[in-house]
Amino acid sequence: MDPDDSNNELKEWRSDLGANWILIRDDNVHDYCAEFDFHMPPYAVIVDQNGYYITLISNVNGFNSMVRTQIVALT
Repeated sequence: MDPDDSNNELKEWRSDLGANWILIRDDNVHDYCAEFDFHMPPYAVIVDQNGYYITLISNVNGFNSMVRTQIVALT
C-alpha cells in the first residue's frame, strides 16, 4: 500500500465502497530508518467509527488485500 496514496488508489477504493471514513496515512519519508539500519514492516490499525480498536494487521503476505478484506467485512 502506498503510504502517501500518491495515485489515489486507496481513496478511489473507499469511494467505490460508498464509505465516508477518514483516511489517516503515514506520509513520513522514513529517513529515520536509514540512520539505524532497520526496517519498518507495513501495518494497519483498524478502529471503528467510535474509535474502538478492531484489529492490528502487520507484515503479512498479501497485506493490501488483507487490510481491504478486513475493512469490507466490517461494512
